Amino acid sequence: MLDGLRMIRILEGKRVLSCDMVIVGLSEAFDPEAREAFEERSCEAWERMRMAILERGLAAEWERLFAEACRAGVGVLAASPCAQRLQQLLGLSDEMMVAYLSFSGAVGEALVWPDDYQTRFANRVVEVFSAGYWPCGWRDGKFLVCGEC
Repeated sequence: MLDGLRMIRILEGKRVLSCDMVIVGLSEAFDPEAREAFEERSCEAWERMRMAILERGLAAEWERLFAEACRAGVGVLAASPCAQRLQQLLGLSDEMMVAYLSFSGAVGEALVWPDDYQTRFANRVVEVFSAGYWPCGWRDGKFLVCGEC
């Protein structure tokens, strides 16, 4: 079966700015409308992935990969000073911060769509974070990322 962490290990080494990102200032990074749009898009992607996992009978594999992804996410978080500063600003624990970073969703997308995971939402979130940016919102089909960290 799929090595769920293979994808995260590949993304950890990326430092390429995605064309789907717009760098914004700190005040715009906390724009409620952009944050809400990001959350809605994230929930839609999660539900689509969850339904595909259930339809394909992959729940047991997903549970194992989910736990691995959460552990790996803490390690990637530790490598990003920008994310750590934002984590402190927001007062989030490592576990809550990792939940916001979509690592588990990215692994689920790779499990369900192994040949096409780069185009999936959670994998793009991980790519943005792995490039050293915080995906803080969604506007006009692009991630907003904070450039003032």
